Amino acid sequence: MFAHQSRGSRPADFVVELLARTFLALGKKERAMEILKTIPEQARRPYYRWTEADSLCAMDRFDEAEVVLKKSMARDNRSRHKTLIKLAKICYIRKNFSDTEKYAVDADHFFQKQWQNPYGEGMFWTALAQCRQGRTRQAMETAEQLKAHFRFFPRLDQLITFIQEQTE
Repeated sequence: MFAHQSRGSRPADFVVELLARTFLALGKKERAMEILKTIPEQARRPYYRWTEADSLCAMDRFDEAEVVLKKSMARDNRSRHKTLIKLAKICYIRKNFSDTEKYAVDADHFFQKQWQNPYGEGMFWTALAQCRQGRTRQAMETAEQLKAHFRFFPRLDQLITFIQEQTE
């Protein structure tokens, strides 16, 4: 409430985004979109766009979500890897595994260039996409690299088991 009151007549975009994220978590996706539309298009920062895209995805409006995320990337030189992973996930849901891999690899490369470290999410989605495309050996190599860097990465064991099952 204080954050809302301290900004004058219009709430700060992070307050609006948090409110929209709350509505989304409650399953009120249309209400979340209504809230998000109160911030002008040109003022929407990447984290705001992520919530907008998540709301659109919750309504099965994946094409619109992709457009929103691509707009976000045009302005984001700091956290682009997160946007790329969201795009990879949309492609995965649509069973477009080649684009899933492309976005995941781009996310990893961006993160390595920006932060000089490998990006676990990028590696995870790359391995999964490679496996789904029938490239299980390459998928296992990527999963092993992920394990070498992030031994306790969430769902890593499930990924490796899945790849092994596809190999048999």
